[in-house]
Amino acid sequence: MKNLALLLILLTTTGMLSAQKTGEISLKQNIENYSRLTGVTIFPNPVKDRLNIELDDYQNCLIYLYDINGKKVFKQKIEDDIQASFDISNLDTGTYLLFIINEQDKKSVNFRIQKL
Repeated sequence: MKNLALLLILLTTTGMLSAQKTGEISLKQNIENYSRLTGVTIFPNPVKDRLNIELDDYQNCLIYLYDINGKKVFKQKIEDDIQASFDISNLDTGTYLLFIINEQDKKSVNFRIQKL
């Protein structure tokens, strides 16, 4: 898995921009951190056939998937499940936006999904 370089961009008193490398974080570590913060795990991503979702703190959710043009291509309600799997093999290759909305407290989270 690739590492991402973290850069600190500074605006100096003379108005010049300078960049300073502050460290590296692996893409896998970044995804794991985001999953812990949101209580939602999406895998695999990129996805070919089945998209799996694990929900820690979301019950009675609505799942929406939009293509890059904003067209809704998928909608599903999840009642009390903490895991769900969806067949998206019929979708075209490309980038999609996944929105998960908790109906009880209106908490939401979104992910960018790459369909192979």
